[in-house]
Amino acid sequence: AVYACPLSASTSDCQRLDIELKSEPDKAIIDDMWLGVTVASQRQPAGRVLACAHRYTKVLWSGSEDQRRMVGKCYVRGNDLRLNISDEWQTYHNEMCNSNTDTDETGMCQMGTSAGFTANIIYFGAPGAYNWQGPCAGEGQGRAAPFPGDVWCPDPRGASPRACTGVCVCLRLGAHACACARPSACLSTRVRSRAAGVRGERVPRWGRGAALPLADLVVGAPYYFQRKQEGGGGVYVYMNEVGGFRTHPRGGGGGPSYSAFGFAVASIGGGGGDGFQDIAVGGGGEGPGKVYIYHSSAEGRGGGARQVISGSEGGGGSMQTFGYSLSGGLDAEGGGGPDLLVGSLAERVVLLRGGGGQLWVPPTPLSSPPPLGGGGCLCQHPGAARRARSRVGGGGSWHQARLCRCGGEGGGGGGAPSLPRARPDNIRDKLHPIVLSLNYSLVEKPRTFQLGPHSLDAFPVLNQDQSHENETKVEFQKECGSDNKCYSNLQLQSSFVTDQNQPLPRLNGTQVLQYSRDVRKLYLSINITNVPTTPFNGEDAHEALLNLTVPASLLPSSVRPSGACTFGETVLCELGNPFKRNQRAELIITFEAIGIMLDTRELLVWLDLSTQSTQEDLQPTLAKLLVDYSIQSSLAITSSHTQSYFSGTVVGESAMRGEQDVGSPLAFDFQVTTKGESLGNLGTILLGFEWPYEIPNGKWLLYPTEILVNSNSTCHPPGGVINPLNLTVSHPLLGDEAPSRQRRELDPPEPAEPPVTLPTAKKHKSQVVLSCSKGTARCIWFECPLLDTQHPTTFSIRARVWNSTFIEEYHDFDRVKVDGTATLFLRTHVPTINMRNHTVRFSVDVDSELTEEQPAEIALWLVLVAVAAGLLLLGLIILLLWK
Repeated sequence: AVYACPLSASTSDCQRLDIELKSEPDKAIIDDMWLGVTVASQRQPAGRVLACAHRYTKVLWSGSEDQRRMVGKCYVRGNDLRLNISDEWQTYHNEMCNSNTDTDETGMCQMGTSAGFTANIIYFGAPGAYNWQGPCAGEGQGRAAPFPGDVWCPDPRGASPRACTGVCVCLRLGAHACACARPSACLSTRVRSRAAGVRGERVPRWGRGAALPLADLVVGAPYYFQRKQEGGGGVYVYMNEVGGFRTHPRGGGGGPSYSAFGFAVASIGGGGGDGFQDIAVGGGGEGPGKVYIYHSSAEGRGGGARQVISGSEGGGGSMQTFGYSLSGGLDAEGGGGPDLLVGSLAERVVLLRGGGGQLWVPPTPLSSPPPLGGGGCLCQHPGAARRARSRVGGGGSWHQARLCRCGGEGGGGGGAPSLPRARPDNIRDKLHPIVLSLNYSLVEKPRTFQLGPHSLDAFPVLNQDQSHENETKVEFQKECGSDNKCYSNLQLQSSFVTDQNQPLPRLNGTQVLQYSRDVRKLYLSINITNVPTTPFNGEDAHEALLNLTVPASLLPSSVRPSGACTFGETVLCELGNPFKRNQRAELIITFEAIGIMLDTRELLVWLDLSTQSTQEDLQPTLAKLLVDYSIQSSLAITSSHTQSYFSGTVVGESAMRGEQDVGSPLAFDFQVTTKGESLGNLGTILLGFEWPYEIPNGKWLLYPTEILVNSNSTCHPPGGVINPLNLTVSHPLLGDEAPSRQRRELDPPEPAEPPVTLPTAKKHKSQVVLSCSKGTARCIWFECPLLDTQHPTTFSIRARVWNSTFIEEYHDFDRVKVDGTATLFLRTHVPTINMRNHTVRFSVDVDSELTEEQPAEIALWLVLVAVAAGLLLLGLIILLLWK
């Protein structure tokens, strides 16, 4: 079982972790599974706790024979130790090893030998069997699913790769814990990318854990050894390079034989003051046990141990297996120094307090943890304590300070009290002086009145009527003016860049991001300078800070250089104390794009510079990024030009019953294609028509009868512009006309009005063009929405030539050409969503088929008689003239 106990002296106020274990021997063995071999906490109010059982065993059956696979299992619960079924962290099975494999693979991985998590990462250590290379597996926690992806781990024998869920670090057979070697990079990182696998050397049992993503990985190998060499245990550092670990580690063996050096590893904070976290390494097998303290640097573990603390120094007698477990990153009494808890198998815990760049061992180990922040003096030997008041800084606030006289055990010994010691490196406010105020009082014993002179030695040396306070100011040495005031000139420039550090394009001075589902990360480049522009500015900027307020659609995940910023409700970056004259700094902050949607118009990141130095022009600046979404679309017409005719007789509207009575048929087919996201209620893509409806005198021109969408539905624009006379529509429209004409030719002719004929003397004109743009026709506008943007859509508009209008108005022309247009466009209220309009033109040539009046025929005999009469008349005239 796993229990949670408050820091108290009571032994009955512990609470058991809510884990219901169901015994099913034919499926899994939970007896002796060592639940609680590893426990961890997220160390935040709304965090979670983790408990692992590395001996959890799956049972496989092959016929009547059972095979057991010790794969291990971990459980996650909330800070209240209860199961929340709505939390995916707690409902996920956390069984990372494949129990269907044997000892050559993950069948005996013993996952959970070490484990832990950050704000969004769970990581596990799996030592495995002797002949299998164990991994450290980490699982990323996002806003949706807890375990988003897979990563391939190399097989130690060169076989095909095996899939490992989540961020995976492939290590040799496991031993103990890991830690991060850089400050702040381990804080509040939300990582959904996959880190590269790392391999250990072929030494037995090492790598029982994983450090945080985006930080360096430190792996302990307590059972490391090399033949013919004296040594036992080692520590390896895998340097982080842009979210991935190097394949070859730094470090190696570091302890004597059988020391178990590396059985526990922990980061203890930046005691060196260089921006890197120091590393504590436990060697519980070296004598009574030892803890080694190492400095970290950009190249990993720096040189030899800076400090070695033995279990014999713990006070209260020597303890064994000192350094078996470590817990760093503490500040037990609020002193600002990195404290370290060291555990052992002797049921004793030692708190190592940080201060002065060293860890100090108290005289008595913490068998029962005392209340934090006690009232005693922190002297090496308990002694008398006198209280005074000290005022630090210029704000006038008073704090109780302890004046300790570290000497005898008694409380009333002589001698002057010593002032509290403070290291300048641990004081942030170096701009204002330290004000020390001493308040003293005299206690006089009552004396009886005596006549005559007597010795003055019994009288006090100070007068009660004099002032009992004394104040002293201690200034820090600063590179400022003669007035001891610093006038800084902090300036900031920011821009969103690509992963190649190229600025995003701008529109009217504002950067623009093209929306896409593939956009996972955004990068903000920030440049800060403190360059003087006048002789009176550009001095050191003390406590220079940059505070970023980020919208909910962006999640800060990392920063370059690593450790420059911490992530919480805002992003806080410490630029320097001080940020010196002529100094420049560049930060690149990576954001996870977790909430950028189609309706996201802009992203606003506020940047606020602050300093304790004097600078009146500091104002918050805004990094603005517009989100633009361009829809890719196309519009095509099957045939932009068609032909028709007019003929017959004039028919009035009242006499029309079906669309065949109007005139010859027309059909135009338009193909619409779009690529992109579905707009939903953010906008509509429409196909609009500028349709030649009538001629200038108001008579019908092209009569629309129907609009088909993908041949299975219809479009009905508002206003009743389609088939306004409610004529009967036949289907299919074009295939109906030819058979009806054949039937009319076979049937006996019905009595009707005579067809319109043209006089013989009338000469035909060539053609006339009817167009809305030229004013020779009147058009109406109607549109149809595109309902399915994920697939191509066909719009078919069917119409009829209004035969009567052409007979009455254009019978003098051989051909009438009618033009129209169709436009594909986007209608939206979101200015960041746009689409280029597409316009196509269509036309129809309406040819005249009216009959012409033919001349009357003359009989042949009349021609002959006329010729004979003419010849006779000619002969008579000649005869008369001759006489």
